[in-house]
Amino acid sequence: MPRPKADLRENLVSLQIASSFPAAWGNFVLPWFQRVSLTSVRNNEPVAVVTPFPSSAAFLRNRLLEHKIPLLGVKFLTPPQLRDLLLADEASALPLREHLRLLLALAAESAAEDSKDEDLQAIAKSISRAPDNLLRAFDQVSAAGWDFDQTGPPAAREIIKRFRALVKACGFQMVHEADRIAMDRAKVAPARFEEILLIGFTAGHWALLPLLRAAALSAKRAAVVLEYPREATRSADESWIGTWEQDFGACDQIDESARDRPFADLIQPGPPSNASTDSGPIHFLVGLNATEQARAISAVAFKFLEDKSCTQLGILFPRPGALPRLVSDKLTRSGILHHDAIGHLVPGEFEQPVWRAWLQMQENHQVESVLRFLEVNPESLDGLAIEQVRKGLRRAYRDVLIDDVNVLAAYCDRQTENEISLRIAKLLRETKFLPARSTVRNFLAQTEEIFSGLKWKNRWAEISQFTGKWSESLSAELSRATYLRWLSEISNSFSTARAPNGNHPYSRVHLLSYADAEAYEWSHLILAGLNQGEWPQAQRESGFLPDDQIAELNARATRR
Repeated sequence: MPRPKADLRENLVSLQIASSFPAAWGNFVLPWFQRVSLTSVRNNEPVAVVTPFPSSAAFLRNRLLEHKIPLLGVKFLTPPQLRDLLLADEASALPLREHLRLLLALAAESAAEDSKDEDLQAIAKSISRAPDNLLRAFDQVSAAGWDFDQTGPPAAREIIKRFRALVKACGFQMVHEADRIAMDRAKVAPARFEEILLIGFTAGHWALLPLLRAAALSAKRAAVVLEYPREATRSADESWIGTWEQDFGACDQIDESARDRPFADLIQPGPPSNASTDSGPIHFLVGLNATEQARAISAVAFKFLEDKSCTQLGILFPRPGALPRLVSDKLTRSGILHHDAIGHLVPGEFEQPVWRAWLQMQENHQVESVLRFLEVNPESLDGLAIEQVRKGLRRAYRDVLIDDVNVLAAYCDRQTENEISLRIAKLLRETKFLPARSTVRNFLAQTEEIFSGLKWKNRWAEISQFTGKWSESLSAELSRATYLRWLSEISNSFSTARAPNGNHPYSRVHLLSYADAEAYEWSHLILAGLNQGEWPQAQRESGFLPDDQIAELNARATRR
């Protein structure tokens, strides 16, 4: 069948399908790079390659360097980078996830205050404390093209309606809306790319479909490499492939007749042809703890690396944690260069005890919270010893039996004969607290004032990066707990670090997560962390979007 054309500009989009990346590499991907390697030098428009993860791009670069293919002018992009490129200046209107949770919690709080329905009040209060569950359901429905007002539960529709109004008032644009706008513009706008290749995307990337289609329509010539449906996810994969074919015509099947199948013997009955009868190519090792597991993984990796056929060794983990860090440390101590794509988290300024103690003190105006903050921030003691303050406050609490800082400060202020009590009262009065309710703008202003008194200039500079005109557009008040939760979320200063020997993307050894390694080709593999409940992670059914409703919506959207 002829391929459909865009509305006002002709572009050529070819769909290629194979059983796996190794099958597509020799017969399509490698010839494609050989053809376009210097195209961007001869033309004004660049050549782009879009992959799901940065590690996927590094893997492709590694393979291309082995074949000595020049990559001058070829841009490797991930979906966030592609979105920034296609949306240009409008990308600044895309809100952070933390901002959306704040707006949804604010909408739930206002709904609880205005409603006279006790059930709705209870649901709204629950959403205001944990808005992420409803936000994920809203994202799923909206990204699929459905209207939440028609598909969502009635109790949540009023909250979502208020949430949308807040998003609009702040000048934000939802990601799924921006992706669809980018897709519509790509049909009529001048081509942004001379050639583009989309590879590694499966049915697990449904939410990115409008963005990927926009990328395909933004090039004069586009190639999309798909994989045949997998047995475990056949229905979703068939719908994914069919949706692409609906827009751009039938897929061209990549010839796999000459492809090597190094693992073909594993599915044959009996022992593999290249193995002895008492041992197979698959080994199962068990460790009592992370240290034993890391020792076993490292030993197997050393053994694999001694094999001349080991050209690409993958060590896969469910998620960041102690196990991949221990394995990287053992490889580093042995002098083995590797690429640690997982890394480990290094705490920053906001992970220090004083910051957590300040948040807890602002949330609970009680003696122990204040004492913990003063203990980790002795600069606020005004010359007093922490033991003096602790004894004075606990003695005052025993006298009045009210665990409130303002009450205890007033009590200590009346102890005129005790100099320590007077100094403690002065210390408590100088300790600034946020109000119970206020607007985001006033909360931020008071936070800046408190930080100035504490001489936390760097911390405020970090937080001020997340504020802007949007915060001035919110006139509704919210609770202190909601504001502090948002403040805690945006103040995450963890950074990813790795050992010096673990930052070599072109080495033979790669430490990756299972999601990152899906489209790779390996000569040897070590699968780690396969304990029950570790991987794959169980998907919990959402109360706002049950599984049966998802199946019903998918059935309504699917057609022959």
